[in-house]
Amino acid sequence: MPTIATVTRSTHVRTALQGLAAVRLWDMLNVEAHDGWHRAPLPRHVDVFVLDGEMAAVPSLLSGLRQLSAGCEFVALREPGAEQLAAELLSLQIYNVVALPTAGLLGAGDERALEAALCNAVEKAALRREQAELRKRLSARDEIFDLVGRATHDGLWEWDLHKDTIMFSPRWKQMLGFANEEIGTEPVQWLDRVHPEEREQLGEALRLHFDRMTEFFQSQHRVRHKTGEYRWMLSRGQALRDQEGRAIKLVGSHTDITTQKVSEERLLHEAFHDSLTGLPNSALLRDRLQRAAAYAKRRPDYLYAVIFLDIDRFKNINDSLGHVEGDHLLCAVAERLRGCVRPVDLVARLGGDEFTLLLDDIGDRGEATRCAERVQRALALPFKLGSQEIYASASIGIAISAERQGDPYDLVRDADTAMSRAKARKHGNPEVFDASMHAQAVHLLGLETSLRRALGRRELRLHYQPIVDLQQRTLCGFEALLRWHSEERGVVQPNDFIPVAEETGLIIPIGRWVLREACQQMMAWRKEHPHSANLFVSVNISARQFTQTDLVEQIATTLRETGFDARLLKLEITESLLIDNVESTAVMLRRLQAMQVRICIDDFGTGYSSLSSLYQLPIHTLKVDRSFVGRLGTQKSHG
Repeated sequence: MPTIATVTRSTHVRTALQGLAAVRLWDMLNVEAHDGWHRAPLPRHVDVFVLDGEMAAVPSLLSGLRQLSAGCEFVALREPGAEQLAAELLSLQIYNVVALPTAGLLGAGDERALEAALCNAVEKAALRREQAELRKRLSARDEIFDLVGRATHDGLWEWDLHKDTIMFSPRWKQMLGFANEEIGTEPVQWLDRVHPEEREQLGEALRLHFDRMTEFFQSQHRVRHKTGEYRWMLSRGQALRDQEGRAIKLVGSHTDITTQKVSEERLLHEAFHDSLTGLPNSALLRDRLQRAAAYAKRRPDYLYAVIFLDIDRFKNINDSLGHVEGDHLLCAVAERLRGCVRPVDLVARLGGDEFTLLLDDIGDRGEATRCAERVQRALALPFKLGSQEIYASASIGIAISAERQGDPYDLVRDADTAMSRAKARKHGNPEVFDASMHAQAVHLLGLETSLRRALGRRELRLHYQPIVDLQQRTLCGFEALLRWHSEERGVVQPNDFIPVAEETGLIIPIGRWVLREACQQMMAWRKEHPHSANLFVSVNISARQFTQTDLVEQIATTLRETGFDARLLKLEITESLLIDNVESTAVMLRRLQAMQVRICIDDFGTGYSSLSSLYQLPIHTLKVDRSFVGRLGTQKSHG
């Protein structure tokens, strides 16, 4: 009865293994993974260890277990999507790897996969045990018979080089689907069945061994089965030589490693491809970029290009239609991108809604631009998602190899930078990377670093612009204006640092500080000047801040802790916020109205809101943009 030792944190996996053991008549041994457990003696010999993937990826642990239970096999559990871990396990020669949700219940498919892996491991462990027992019975004086003994459960063969005949064991013939009498003794019975792609490699391995260049003969190659399909075989052997060292016989075995090879190919594919779309991932893209860069060094006129694209408004699609339909859109986009490139080109998904195209050996820079335009036309056609028909577009950046020296993957970064420029300009045209974009990116990165320090250094300040009632000629309040006095850069203009704060998310902590500082300052002035108790303060709220689900709670907390009257707080939002998120904005505004906080629309007239639509929202003030006023006398009115 084989013994299975489980060393896993998943109670669901343990329960499933108990059920399998009862059906299969396996002996189960639960082992707790404390410090040094893999070096402590076990109560009995273990045939198969079931380990969590992270545990199985430790070479010293595997070595310790192999010493405790010689000939044991391993089944490793990994989370779905952990392709990098799967590749590491493969490199450690662990071929029974099962993708399971270790933190949740196992489905029927999960249990079948676990059972198949265990059965395979139990069978291999049994074969190893029988081979070990057989080796003990064989004479240590003869290495040839020792090799044959190790291969007893595989297909054996003995090649008489003088007679040029090969004796094949019945098992050898069965492995290829033949009856004993269907295979003769001619070497072509083996050699002619080898896949054409591996015949030369097999011949070279045999020649090297015959010439005493290798101690053992070994070759992995495909052999044609009776059904016509090919099976992967590991062929091993050793020559028996005469007194002059010439090979007179070659004795060896064939081991069917098809399952192992298929597993290797699957793991290799998962390590280099995106699980959702099947496209190459960043690892394969990096490999292809390095090859292209190496080739460019040998051929100066060789050009290649990277196109980086980001699906516009993808988050809105995910939020409105759900993540399942969002995934369907990504798969549909991937399929259309494949149709925009040549077979030699590469389409990769980097994650999220970002895709990259590697164009190989382009004639000129215009070819990359034309490919980007094909992508735009392909994405402009409607997508059918369930019962919905939607339209998508993408912001596209292009980088050409001639513009970049150094790490080939920097070309992806350059194309990403150009894409960001295209997204910011909102004109729908692809942008080609140039040196000025890199300089701007470096500048923004430095600005972001300085801005992060500014929060701790108290470099941010609020200036208060008076707001005067012209009819009454009285002061009625202030607008809080954020300013940055940097130790390194001097005075930094809001137009320069506010967009960086928005993009990086720093606007969230900055916005909280601004609101609290403004309320505290108003309370301080009220104590100094009691007659100013009714003055309000106006604070700008960014689009990034407005998307926070706990914004209302933050404001309520600030008002309660500072003691400032909610009726004297005015929050300014931009008109674009109304246009982009009408429903969610309306909900938030009504919650703020319930707190008696006033709302002001800033820069009204720069977007496409109608005055009639604003009547439906709890808005107290419109700050009309100068450009809107300038157009009043020159354009026809719109409802």
